[in-house]
Amino acid sequence: MTAFLEISISAVTFLVMWVVGLELQLANLRSLSKQSLAVISGTLAQIICLPALTLLMIAVSHPPTEIAAGMLLVSLCPGGAVSNFYTLLAKGDIAYSVSLTIISTLSSLLSLPLLFNLFSPAFIAAPNPIILPVGQTVEQLFYLLITPLALGMLCNFFWPGLTHRCLRLLKISAAVCLLSLVALIFLSKGPALTQFISDVFTTSLIFTLSALGLGLLAGKLLNLRREQIIAIAIEFPSRNLAIATAIGLNLLQQSNAVLFAAAMFVLQLPVFICVILATWGINKRPE
Repeated sequence: MTAFLEISISAVTFLVMWVVGLELQLANLRSLSKQSLAVISGTLAQIICLPALTLLMIAVSHPPTEIAAGMLLVSLCPGGAVSNFYTLLAKGDIAYSVSLTIISTLSSLLSLPLLFNLFSPAFIAAPNPIILPVGQTVEQLFYLLITPLALGMLCNFFWPGLTHRCLRLLKISAAVCLLSLVALIFLSKGPALTQFISDVFTTSLIFTLSALGLGLLAGKLLNLRREQIIAIAIEFPSRNLAIATAIGLNLLQQSNAVLFAAAMFVLQLPVFICVILATWGINKRPE
């Protein structure tokens, strides 16, 4: 079951990131230069604030070792592409959202393994330090993030008509695969889920709401426009949970670490529905 789960996680992650790449165009990359300062500062805010929030939560709540490892891993993962969709629905700055996702994805090649190995020994109590192999992590991030993104962009560049016609079906297929993967994780971790269910779902909800608040605060402190504040507030809690799951199972060899990512996937949908409805009301107000 574990071997099948590892293969499934890698395959679904590749598929999801390929579909994300199908939606990216050169215009998205050009938009980076127009708001480079806001993008870089927004990315740095995520790299600094989200691990700090997670380490505070670990220090206060003392979750089980594998859950703590999953929490730290999720906080260091790049932004998830779903944030772009939520930003669109919330009438935020979609170009800024896409730019944040792209830059956080690229920066995670080094920031994820280096920061995890820096913080893990000090904050996660374990008989043996939980360490990520840096070389293997960079390699897996490259194959599961950069490669499918690039392939998707190339498909969109060379076959734009075919890409546009197939994109809706591919997005639905990717969503179904991702939902099936989450269900498979919960089924395979039945006993562990029963043991950790309270810790996992409580900490997932606290992390999501706290990250939303941090995103709003960061947007205000960076003096961003209202639409950009919406985008960065959504980006903060929207981590690439597929990557967190793949690394947690394949490289950390901590099977229960993926429960935190799976619980976040389930919890964040109703949370973001509430956020989107709230922004609709806020956007009706004058500046």
